[in-house]
Amino acid sequence: MPSLSLKPSHKPIKNYYEALDRYGKLGIVHEGAVLSAFQQLLESCGRQFDWTLATAICD
Repeated sequence: MPSLSLKPSHKPIKNYYEALDRYGKLGIVHEGAVLSAFQQLLESCGRQFDWTLATAICD
């Protein structure tokens, strides 16, 4: 099985932490706030394997 090539210096990781930093500066601290940033990170990682992230919206 292939392994994920991802390092702290890679752009998707930097983008993730930059988004978290922006949320923190806006006073957004609940765990649901990281949803979009983490989703973007997962989508980026999945592209290495030609995977598609299937998201669901819960009511």
